[in-house]
Amino acid sequence: MNAPSSNTTLDIDALAPEVVPGIRVMPVVHARVEMAALVRVALDAISPAAVAVELPTTLEGAVHNAVRRLPQISLVIAEAPDEEALVWIVAPGDPFAEAMRWAYEAGVRGACVDPDIRYVERHRDPVPDPYVVWGMDPSRYLDLLRDGAQGKTSSTD
Repeated sequence: MNAPSSNTTLDIDALAPEVVPGIRVMPVVHARVEMAALVRVALDAISPAAVAVELPTTLEGAVHNAVRRLPQISLVIAEAPDEEALVWIVAPGDPFAEAMRWAYEAGVRGACVDPDIRYVERHRDPVPDPYVVWGMDPSRYLDLLRDGAQGKTSSTD
């Protein structure tokens, strides 16, 4: 597979479909540099009025502080009594950090929109390598993500 070049184009409507008028959703894989690059490409193409990320609303202040510190790496830690701490590493290669950084640089609102609900059970999500999205139809990649989340496998994937 060829590496993405500066003239690589993606089908933004497939990569970040408009789910209702004016609202697009872009599924990403956490902590993957390839996804951070895709987020930047999509946001540059769409130029939204605001950016929302799937991080707890209660962490928004800490998230904004950490993003302003980039490229320095920060940790955002959420702790509750008698529960394991949740840690987000805010680094230049993270797609959420890239989305929030894009918002900050573009002068638009960056918001954390996930409710602060603890997971009862942790599990590993099976996801295909995000780099392949540069060489395949983004909608096919999103299908692979959905199938992996539903526990489906295919001998051709």
